[in-house]
Amino acid sequence: MSEIIEIDQQVEKESTAVVTQAVQYAVIKTPEQFNMAGEFLKTIKSMQKKVSDTFDPIVQRAHATWKEVLSQKAKFFDPLDDAEKKIKSSMIRFSDEQEKIRLEAERKAQAEARAKEEAERKKLEEKAQKAEEKGNLEKAEELRNKKEEVFIPTPSIQSIVPKVSGIKTQKVWKARIVDFTKIPAEHLIVTDKQREAHQSYLNGVAKSMKGTIKISGVEFFEESAIASNSN
Repeated sequence: MSEIIEIDQQVEKESTAVVTQAVQYAVIKTPEQFNMAGEFLKTIKSMQKKVSDTFDPIVQRAHATWKEVLSQKAKFFDPLDDAEKKIKSSMIRFSDEQEKIRLEAERKAQAEARAKEEAERKKLEEKAQKAEEKGNLEKAEELRNKKEEVFIPTPSIQSIVPKVSGIKTQKVWKARIVDFTKIPAEHLIVTDKQREAHQSYLNGVAKSMKGTIKISGVEFFEESAIASNSN
């Protein structure tokens, strides 16, 4: 840390002086000023090199330390992360299998209950018909009303998957892209990184084709740029 502070103080004066001096070239009105500005660009370039030469080794050392720390962390964290994923996968697989079993048992219980209801209705209808045959219309009507009210509740089938404190299983909706080209434009989200990647690619196209190609939604144009070398 002290090394960075000392270097910062050493470079600060020169860098600040160059930046302060650069203000006078913000507006150029004569050929002489243009020439002086061009020469001063070399001074800026030279100062940039000095700053880079000063800080790049520190950045590289810090980056190497950062990578080493990440590597040491990964050596312990990654196996734990892998173990967590495997256990979660195993738990989800068991939970899904048991849910299928529960749903199938529930379906069978519902089918049995409906079958019993149908059998009971059939029995009551037979009794109602016999009552009619005997001329007991009031009894027949009573039996048919009773037939309409037949209901056999389905027993609740509980899952055998235990509840673990601090652990919960939940359903998560996800999407799977089947054909990217068929996704409507209003559902496409372009991130900043994707925009930068596209911009870099299109800049390369512009540089190589020099405006001789047309791409829908893209405007190719030419602008001036000045390159400078250090002294």
